[in-house]
Amino acid sequence: MDVNNVLSCMILGFKDGKFCDCYVDACRCGENFKEYEWVWDTNSSNPETIVLSCQNRETLFHPRTSYGTAAIRGTSPFQKGHVYYWEIKMLTFLRGTDIVVGVGTEHATMSSDKYCSLIGSTADSWGYSFQGKCYHNGEERNYGSNFTQGSIVGVKLDMWSGDLEFYLNRKPLGVAFKHLNQYSNLYPMVCSSMANCSVRMIHSTSHPVDLMYHCLSPLRDQYQLTRDQLSGIPALKQFLKTSWWTFSDEEALYPDGNGSRKKQYHWSLPSRPQGVCHRLSNERTVRQDVVRWGDRRL
Repeated sequence: MDVNNVLSCMILGFKDGKFCDCYVDACRCGENFKEYEWVWDTNSSNPETIVLSCQNRETLFHPRTSYGTAAIRGTSPFQKGHVYYWEIKMLTFLRGTDIVVGVGTEHATMSSDKYCSLIGSTADSWGYSFQGKCYHNGEERNYGSNFTQGSIVGVKLDMWSGDLEFYLNRKPLGVAFKHLNQYSNLYPMVCSSMANCSVRMIHSTSHPVDLMYHCLSPLRDQYQLTRDQLSGIPALKQFLKTSWWTFSDEEALYPDGNGSRKKQYHWSLPSRPQGVCHRLSNERTVRQDVVRWGDRRL
């Protein structure tokens, strides 16, 4: 897969919170990846309130009438020492009490006869609402923008540092919750109180937080290297193609001298955990060497 084609689909800032201006029913924008490490678990939901299709990636909540709130979770729990990223596209106009995307433990509540923000209603789940709020343990706070029909909601969970961060149309919204690495058996979740609410999981992947992953942090934090420079390094080329979501798509736009603007993508790696050393000596020399390597001048 051509990473440039992927990045060209990362369209930010469309009106009304949409990822693109397409007609949603026929839209496949942003669905460039065919990698699904997990799908939705049919055993975690009631078939009368949730109908799955598209190889268990597409979810229809309350196909007849809604009498409360229903949730579904993924087939696989998250492992320690990995960072996970997945995306959900909103296929229908969102209304009603709440639609929430997030994570929960194996003890998280999966249904309620009340119209509520189910994910985040207890200590066992954390969520981001279509109203722009975050929920955990029954408490809410303002967090990001509202999402709507056509939006792509991304979730990044770092099971090394414990940070949970949400994305809207591939733009990071900042860390919403911390210390989730102290929990075991966490699962991806989505819930809705709205009848005929349809969402599609379009991407689910992960990467181990290994030595290479940690070594990239100082390149981001200290040297501000761009994706283009790093992708010139042979050992990183394939990694950047398959793990593009490790970038912050919070683009830095710079004039190119002709009145137009160019995009540069910077790393959005997890904050370095306590005890991990990222100090490099002779910073100026290292930066010059890496940039030359990235520009294929070595």
